[in-house]
Amino acid sequence: MPQYTVKAVQKRDQWSSGHGEFQTYAVQLSDYNGWVVLNQKVTTPAPNVGDVLEGYIAPDNRGNPKFNKQKEGYGQGPQSQGSGQTSSGGRSNYVPKDEAAIKAMWAIGQAVELATALSPGKPVKLEDVENAAIELFAMVETVKTATEPLPAQEESSDVVLTDIDERGVTLDDIPF
Repeated sequence: MPQYTVKAVQKRDQWSSGHGEFQTYAVQLSDYNGWVVLNQKVTTPAPNVGDVLEGYIAPDNRGNPKFNKQKEGYGQGPQSQGSGQTSSGGRSNYVPKDEAAIKAMWAIGQAVELATALSPGKPVKLEDVENAAIELFAMVETVKTATEPLPAQEESSDVVLTDIDERGVTLDDIPF
């Protein structure tokens, strides 16, 4: 099972389900570019920079990358021959075999969010989602390989940044 070291943590929403009270964190992990969702019970200590987590990354039901901790008695993750356990709802623990599949699922999820935000209450055209997903998919590689930021564009004076941490990361920088 892969191990990841926590590089950054942002506390997000607290929520409950039939399984108890949960806290959502956005975390950056070693050997993975971008933020991932980490949900855990509120009674579990919060992740800290430097912690080593064992598990795998797979898309959640919104297409966001989610870290899934290895649980005792559940084999060796989604590709194991072991336990045959599945995640809630009887679905298998599918993990894309490459970064491009994760990136594509993320782009599709973000394109759906964008299309629904731009046209609230109106039907979303699959073609619009597909085109936006293609653009977002390409944008990931552009951003990853950029050596310097794009020149600043003139912004309206009513833009206000809030909730900035000491590294300059805002909650809006986290895609979920």
